[in-house]
Amino acid sequence: MIRLNKIILDLKKTSRKKNLFSGFVISNTSKNFNDEYFFTPIRETKNIIFAGAVIYSEKKLKQLIKKIDGKVDYIFLDAEKKISPKLSNDGVTANIERFGKEMIKKSKILIFKANDLTLDAIDIFLSQITLDDIRGMGNKKITILGAGNLGSKLALRLVERGANVCINRRNKKNLSIITKALNLIKPKNTDSKVKYILDKYKASKGADILISTNTGEKIIDEKIVKSLKSNSIILDAGKGTIHEKALALSIKRKIKIFRADVTAAFHGLTSALLETEKTIKKNLGRKIIDGFTFVSGGLLAAKNELVVNDINNPKYFYGIGDGHGDFLRKIDFNNKKYKKVNQLIKKMKLK
Repeated sequence: MIRLNKIILDLKKTSRKKNLFSGFVISNTSKNFNDEYFFTPIRETKNIIFAGAVIYSEKKLKQLIKKIDGKVDYIFLDAEKKISPKLSNDGVTANIERFGKEMIKKSKILIFKANDLTLDAIDIFLSQITLDDIRGMGNKKITILGAGNLGSKLALRLVERGANVCINRRNKKNLSIITKALNLIKPKNTDSKVKYILDKYKASKGADILISTNTGEKIIDEKIVKSLKSNSIILDAGKGTIHEKALALSIKRKIKIFRADVTAAFHGLTSALLETEKTIKKNLGRKIIDGFTFVSGGLLAAKNELVVNDINNPKYFYGIGDGHGDFLRKIDFNNKKYKKVNQLIKKMKLK
């Protein structure tokens, strides 16, 4: 707990000095490291400075919450359920979100999904690193070793970008079902497809991009590296999935190797969560002004209701609701009713 106390102290000190919110992120994993938790680096965005921990058991979750509740402004809880029932109190899969909501009394709670954060980080990273190629990821062979939750979601993202995706996992039945499902889900006009190959060496051969999502399992060896194109990319998304000799060979062959870094994605996530919280609590609503009903914050406008950015402090006029979740596209402002709307917009100086 000594290190945790220091982290909390650093968060408080920096947040006050820079006028930022403070936060702590709690995520979970199915991998058990001696029933302890490990800390993630301190990160800072324009709105918040936060640290975090990855836990493996309910016991550690409760200890952590008792220590940080009220010491930070926000506690981020992972909605995904990965902790084994063996490490829960009642023999069922532990639920961080539920336990957090029951125990946290002082800090504000925000919910996120850790796997989806990693998914976004990889998707955005690959789109940026292939930016100089006029096709982007189009028509590239991308192999994903580990077609579980993360790998399958990633396969869908990448095939939607035009990549020819090859997925691999040990269970042939599940692999076949996942492949079929992904090809049914992808947009019908997407020519690229997802295919599966049970043998990891055949699946990896000639890949432009190789991604391993197996958690902590050393699955990429020298034989796989030898089969890759000379200008290929390896992305370790499972952390610790590359054998040392395979790493050395990759460097020798000048194959670029990356690890999944969620820092940039977390910047976007924290901004989105804080902004959504603000929208729901302050901007969302319906109000009558000079006989006209105004709505904001994502509420579905009834027909002829006026949609603005913020009913409490409107600055921007977005349109007039059609009652079906869209705006009226043709408005005759010479019409008596809509003429009054136009006059009110000008009176309120809405843009």
